[in-house]
Amino acid sequence: MEDSYRPNLDYEFPRFVIPGKIEKERRDYFSILNFFSNPSRRDYQWKLILCGRPIGSYGEKVLKESDRINDLMGEKRIEYFKEYVSKCDFDAAMTTATHILAPVKKGGYKFGKDSGALYDVFKYNKIGIFDDSYFYDNSLIEKNVLITFKNRQELHSIFDSIIGGSFSYEQIQNEFESVSSYFNKNKFTAYLKNEIDTYVHMRV
Repeated sequence: MEDSYRPNLDYEFPRFVIPGKIEKERRDYFSILNFFSNPSRRDYQWKLILCGRPIGSYGEKVLKESDRINDLMGEKRIEYFKEYVSKCDFDAAMTTATHILAPVKKGGYKFGKDSGALYDVFKYNKIGIFDDSYFYDNSLIEKNVLITFKNRQELHSIFDSIIGGSFSYEQIQNEFESVSSYFNKNKFTAYLKNEIDTYVHMRV
């Protein structure tokens, strides 16, 4: 983890990654795949990495749709793994990514937010794009540096501006300094432990 949070905003083209298992109960992958399935997306440079193993028939459907989109694009724009993702492969995918996506379903994390994807944003120093329902508390300081969306239409509008090169990061960039002072290595470790303890307590 870096001592300060300053993701690279001057990238050549966006490389999106969704970390975690491809499962139906908690994540809506098709809200993202639906956007990239439009033939007009061929005109822009982008990559999408599904960095988790597929679970059940839903996972297989996601991989099948990814193959269909790759055929439509005429090249492999979406990468995925069919089995367990090793730490080496996971680190490589996260290192090359520019954006981390968390397409969680509302109510998918009933007892507090899942800290995994959020932790990855700060650990790998990446731009985060999160469903607004991911947060149980809108006053959480980390939300200030994340791009959030409330519905599929908002998400697709964000994608449009990012792959088109017109998205403005000014609002979240202004918050990097304040969040960096809060999320240094030691403080974030303590914060994450508290979040996990809270999650466990709420489930008991």
